[in-house]
Amino acid sequence: MTPTPPDQGGIAQAGEYSRLVSVKLTMKHLLILALSCLLCACATPYPTADDLRRQLQAQMQEGVVEDGISAAEAEVIAQSYFFRFGLGCGVANRITDGGEFWISPTYTGIAAMPTREPIRIDKHTGRVTWSDGPIVENPKAIWDNFQPGQWPITR
Repeated sequence: MTPTPPDQGGIAQAGEYSRLVSVKLTMKHLLILALSCLLCACATPYPTADDLRRQLQAQMQEGVVEDGISAAEAEVIAQSYFFRFGLGCGVANRITDGGEFWISPTYTGIAAMPTREPIRIDKHTGRVTWSDGPIVENPKAIWDNFQPGQWPITR
């Protein structure tokens, strides 16, 4: 309903007309503001799989295997290994201390079903083993021969 200005014979008083126009403009501005925020939120770039891969690859290059594997290095190794050799949908959980090994429980699928065995990382050599993936003697080799878009690994 569009208010009729008082000078055109409408019923609305000058104050009421002004208030209605003000409310209408305010609603219009709020709508424009809300739509602008929505557009900006949709345009916010989330990391892609390639972004995450590049980040993990860079972190893997920083680690030094020869001095043993720290908890922080084991975390990067477990995430890289699962990202590279995982089943496509799932997660390598936070590492825990398992004595001679760092242990990362793994879960797959939408229901997050645990895999047969966790990822195991030898604390001294960095050797990585998992029931659902290959044995990697040197964790720095996890990304060797990788081609972008190569998920999941074919067995």
